[in-house]
Amino acid sequence: MTYLESELQELRFKVMEMAELIQVQLSHGFLALLDMNPDLAREVLHREKRIDRLDLKIDKRCEKVLALYQPVAMDLRFVFSVIKINNNFELIGDALKYIAHCVLEFKEPYPPELLTSLQLESMTQTTEGMVRGAIHSFHRRNAEESRWVYIQDDKIDDINRQAQIILIQAIQLNPEKAEAYIRLLLVIQRIERIADYAVSIAREVVFIIEGKVYRHHKRDGMLISEEEINLTEPEDINDISENS
Repeated sequence: MTYLESELQELRFKVMEMAELIQVQLSHGFLALLDMNPDLAREVLHREKRIDRLDLKIDKRCEKVLALYQPVAMDLRFVFSVIKINNNFELIGDALKYIAHCVLEFKEPYPPELLTSLQLESMTQTTEGMVRGAIHSFHRRNAEESRWVYIQDDKIDDINRQAQIILIQAIQLNPEKAEAYIRLLLVIQRIERIADYAVSIAREVVFIIEGKVYRHHKRDGMLISEEEINLTEPEDINDISENS
């Protein structure tokens, strides 16, 4: 094993260490929210410091690999993608920290029927599954698992849109509770962002494996790469001109 191979392997181990920590944070953070459990929320806040330390270690190791070994091709894609994946993990940690703070600041439980209508449990379960799927795709180098994560994001977007409508109506009907409902709306938006970060991680896994950058575009139910989008743009423009 070369020095570069050894460094890349150690880098992969560090990323998986961060991934395991993030999964624990997700599980405890979402459970703290659903059960309004302040003890779990405090655990999430306490563990956040470990995420910050590990984030810094991974970034420094990436810098070392780039500076000393000048990787090329797939190895270079791997290092660049690890930098982005690590950043997304750190952003997930920040979102969970915000949720934990909110749990500690909630003054009274929300009506169960409201939480049911918001599909909060379904949203957290799907989002947690997306993050786990993105992590598994990285660990197994499985591009198809990454694409599964992309597809799930539509469900989260739908729940988020409906939640905004429901909470705005709740504020209009109960203006005295506006602050509490706005706080819950912000929490739901953080969950939606976590799902977006999972998609970003999955996208980097596909880039490592295939060397293609995928965005959340669909054609006939299939995800397409930016390269394919760019290739079809002139044809689409011509079609518009001919039909006008």
